[in-house]
Amino acid sequence: MSNSFIIGKYTLESLTNGMYANPFDLLREYVQNAVDSIDVLTETSSEQSGNGCISVVIDSKQQYLSISDNGTGISVKSAYKTLLDIGNSQKDLKRSRGFRGIGRLSGLGYCEKLVFTTSFAGESEKSIVTFDSKKLKELLIPGRSNDETLEEVLMQVVSYSKQPDKGKYHYFKVEMYGVSQNSGLLD
Repeated sequence: MSNSFIIGKYTLESLTNGMYANPFDLLREYVQNAVDSIDVLTETSSEQSGNGCISVVIDSKQQYLSISDNGTGISVKSAYKTLLDIGNSQKDLKRSRGFRGIGRLSGLGYCEKLVFTTSFAGESEKSIVTFDSKKLKELLIPGRSNDETLEEVLMQVVSYSKQPDKGKYHYFKVEMYGVSQNSGLLD
């Protein structure tokens, strides 16, 4: 008998659809994360308070939704770990709005593809983490290969890449492609 713990794949469904049954909760989560990032930037840099910007774009024809901010962003060396770490957060519980490390997953149940793009000031690359939400939903169909672990499922639905970036910008962008028409998010 092995002494290791196994976390089953349905845990991910509990952390997404189970906790975020109202699709508008994901907007709250992403905006809270953006505000937290802007707050950290204004506390730790010479940038002026009040220059933070959060942009929400909704394109109902393209079934597209994005939320972006000009907060700190995440460094290339930390992006993959930070965006795939589930249930851990580096946020200050006393100052931040979010702290559980799962809010960024809230969009998974409402789109076919969820993309996080981030750049950190002074770095010449941006990080892109993509979740294939459509494939994830297929893998979570009850009765289909019930012995897969959460990690095994994530390895099948997540991709990571880096691309050149201008280095002077810092941002975080959430993009949802194939947003469900029935969710109300595109209204």
